Amino acid sequence: MKNMKPLLLVVFCLSSTFVFAGGENWKKYKIGDRVEVDTVCSGSWWPATIIRLGVDKNIGPKNLNYTVKRDDGSEWSFIAPSYVAPCVRDPGGIAKERAQLPAPKLGVYNCNYRGQVVPVFDFALLDGDTYRDYDGKRGKYRYDTQKKQLIFLTGPKKDSRAQQETAKTFQFLDDKGLTTGNYCPINPGRDPNGKRL
Repeated sequence: MKNMKPLLLVVFCLSSTFVFAGGENWKKYKIGDRVEVDTVCSGSWWPATIIRLGVDKNIGPKNLNYTVKRDDGSEWSFIAPSYVAPCVRDPGGIAKERAQLPAPKLGVYNCNYRGQVVPVFDFALLDGDTYRDYDGKRGKYRYDTQKKQLIFLTGPKKDSRAQQETAKTFQFLDDKGLTTGNYCPINPGRDPNGKRL
């Protein structure tokens, strides 16, 4: 038991350093600044504007209250630095990263919304212009190499668009072109020609 105490202390310190790394970066930003935010520091960034900033009377000036407004109009408030503060960076990174993305891989993309499975959004890219949905219905799509988007031209997903977020992930957009939170990572374990995706 005596040998475990130093080990636990080291793990706690490493964890604290990692968690606070993203939160500390908020200090250089002010109201009105455009930023890119990663909710859980996982590499999935989204653009936002800082709309409120203030001192929490219970915590003091060391940790500040931030409210950011996403481009879809939704708002999110949090304290930074803190254990749950998101990562932040200057704008422009999303565009640079997307410009370097490769063409999408063929295969099955299983979708989820905030961790909840949403099969109605599932799709499989069968070749360079044909897709199918969860139930096996087919249609045509086009990949926009400039915007890095899938544009569904015909079939069950006609007029839908999905933004490529990473080399293996898409996110569906709404009719205004804003992100919806419906993420679709590729699932190499699923058969694109199976009865269900």
